[in-house]
Amino acid sequence: MADGKKTDVMVSVIMITYNHEKYIREAIEGVLMQECDFEVELIISDAYS
Repeated sequence: MADGKKTDVMVSVIMITYNHEKYIREAIEGVLMQECDFEVELIISDAYS
């Protein structure tokens, strides 16, 4: 926000994975490096498919 105040907004990112051992770190960092003025919740689930 322009006035520097945090909003009451929270964004949930749901990441469903399957055999991503080689790439999971890069995927998590891609979400966490985003610059935003709201809370971010990252939920990771292994599909076990």
